[in-house]
Amino acid sequence: MCAYISKVITFGGATVLEAADGKEAVKIATAEKIDLVLMDIKMPHMDGIEASRIMKEKGVGPILMASSSYSLLTQAAKEPFLAEGYIEKPFSATVLLEEIIKLLSDKIDN
Repeated sequence: MCAYISKVITFGGATVLEAADGKEAVKIATAEKIDLVLMDIKMPHMDGIEASRIMKEKGVGPILMASSSYSLLTQAAKEPFLAEGYIEKPFSATVLLEEIIKLLSDKIDN
């Protein structure tokens, strides 16, 4: 899935930084200038919910959370300010790009 997402996003001209788990995602997102974080809720070592909390505390965002579990997405969406968007897997390239454009519309317009 990660390779598919990278291919879709890089085709649009963006640079993709990948993390193997939640801890690495936090490390990368807080060390680099990130325009958007796309991460799964279920990840090893630290789940996406905890990683998102830490990133938000450090001013990282916007965050787009993904999961194949509707109940996990619903649970995450109940927590205020956890993420700016949620997407259920599997998703098409079109749906992914629509969500990314929605979250980055201010940057794209400028």
